[in-house]
Amino acid sequence: MEDLKNRAFNAVNAGLSTVNIVDEALSVFSSRHPDIQKLELDMLVEKRKEPEVQQALETKITQLVTEQLPHSATVLTSLIRLFSGL
Repeated sequence: MEDLKNRAFNAVNAGLSTVNIVDEALSVFSSRHPDIQKLELDMLVEKRKEPEVQQALETKITQLVTEQLPHSATVLTSLIRLFSGL
């Protein structure tokens, strides 16, 4: 079972890019898998200055505050802490 988990983790990691990192980090799937969520948050922080990441973040924050992404509140809080260096 651990081997399958590791392969899945590596597959998720390999598929992450500046184009999809915001969607992936704020997905229902990630909200259910803390290890994946941490991986994605780390990449999101690393890539936060990329234009496509900034635009996607603006869109997702708008969706979050209009209650379209209720499962993403925890990751948004974590992201703000990471951005501020807390």
